[in-house]
Amino acid sequence: MTRIDSSKINELLLELTAVPSLSNTAREREMAELITEKLKEVPYFARNSSQIYHWPLPDDIHQRSVVAALLQKGSRTETVVLLNHYDVVDVQDYDQDRELAFSPRELTAKISHRPGIKKLTGEEGEEYLFGRGVADMKAGIAIQLEVLSRLAEDKDFTGNLLFLSVPDEETSSRGMLAAVPELVELQEKEGLEYQAVINCEPAFPVFPGDRKRYIYTGSMGKAVVFFSALGLETHAGDSLSGLNGNLITAYLIKKLENNLEFSEISDGYQAPPPTCLKARDSKEYYSAKIPHAAGCYYNICLLELGADQLLESLKELAWQVLQEVLEDWQETRREYFSFQGVLDDPTEKRKGWVLTYQELLKLAREKNGVEVDQALKELIAESRETGVEDQELCLRMADLVKDYAEKTGPGIVLGFTPPYYPPVQTGTANPRDKRVQTLARNLVDRAEVEMGYSVELSSHFPGVSDLSYCKIGEYAGTRAALENNLPLWGEGYQLPLKDISRLDIPLLNVSVQGYDAHKRLERLELNYSLGAVPELVEQACRNLTGTEEK
Repeated sequence: MTRIDSSKINELLLELTAVPSLSNTAREREMAELITEKLKEVPYFARNSSQIYHWPLPDDIHQRSVVAALLQKGSRTETVVLLNHYDVVDVQDYDQDRELAFSPRELTAKISHRPGIKKLTGEEGEEYLFGRGVADMKAGIAIQLEVLSRLAEDKDFTGNLLFLSVPDEETSSRGMLAAVPELVELQEKEGLEYQAVINCEPAFPVFPGDRKRYIYTGSMGKAVVFFSALGLETHAGDSLSGLNGNLITAYLIKKLENNLEFSEISDGYQAPPPTCLKARDSKEYYSAKIPHAAGCYYNICLLELGADQLLESLKELAWQVLQEVLEDWQETRREYFSFQGVLDDPTEKRKGWVLTYQELLKLAREKNGVEVDQALKELIAESRETGVEDQELCLRMADLVKDYAEKTGPGIVLGFTPPYYPPVQTGTANPRDKRVQTLARNLVDRAEVEMGYSVELSSHFPGVSDLSYCKIGEYAGTRAALENNLPLWGEGYQLPLKDISRLDIPLLNVSVQGYDAHKRLERLELNYSLGAVPELVEQACRNLTGTEEK
């Protein structure tokens, strides 16, 4: 076949980007409709429209759906999944350029002369396009649509491709979670053998100024962990008679924020350290009473660690934090009271407690039976009606369970909130994995020898992606930890871990060269991204289906 026409992909990219498919909005439906139109323009799918699927997201207020299309040629069972997401993050950061965020040509022309832009795009031979979604990941959709179209019309191609475009990747991955059981069902119905899932998420820099191009054979996971702290009530004018919940949270943040002990190292890559996503106390209005209850939740990146192992380590850290808080608090009390002539602290020495959500809920049920479960259901229903986000709801559920467990402070409860992304690696555990690893090395070689691009192979995509839901190893410990310690498990959130295990698809992320994803200077380097990447993706599809180009 002829070489891929990058200008054609560029025009398709501009058309896709023009649709403002902001995540968690009804505008995502417009994107699904456009993708469906583009699929129907492929002669194969015009003849076989029944092989275009729309899988709705369950109970979705925006009525979004996954768009899938199955290309089947010949009698082979080998199938490659082309995975992409069609939602994008918001454009609040574009300021005065907001009206051009989805018009890449106009935006690029407007900002190209600004101070500092030349430094970002000054590499010889590189050409850039700015705009929301150009890198993350409308370019990936355009590339995969073109590869699908080309192979559909290639008489020598006799394998299978499953194009899979999902919404909601930028929020909670509801699109991919809805797709997983459908992938299992389609595999069984059509007798498919998934050889690999290929993504084209933009490369993420590992360090400031990193301009390397990457191909990844795995994807970093992440957990969102909450900590609900309980101090001691008192009046603000007598603050040392109580213990401010914010103080416990502050010590916790100081101890955990950017703590490299929770920054895993694997295969020469170190995960980003933990960072606090939100901290708050439970007071709604001003009063002279201290906020004795407070909480926070943390983003923790994972490379190999299971949810059960992570929870155990964080429980130990929370215990250390609480002891430091109490030692400092009691020392301050002694110093303060000694000024009043009181040589000994009149309050007994407190040691506090640290419990997982599972342990706390067990205590609450022992003391109040089914009342606590009924109260939790009522809280969930009320919170859904008022639009409380899942993370905040988990903190409120922990606060409620503390009351039913009749626990007094000082103490800390910890558990998980949605979303959870398992860390995944292709590895070498089976023939399919080994084949993808070999292919990845071959793609790197081709990029350098035939195309003149230096590309680095990495086993960890350093951004969270839907690839996490395509493959998982031993998951019993992770399932138990989430099922027991994520308060909303089974109440609007859970992972199809069994189905993910049944899929167990090797991973390949042939990344486009993008920069500053989710920022106002999001941009795509065009020459490599639209010239080399499509060729590499097509080669991967041919190789994995046993139909190399003649």
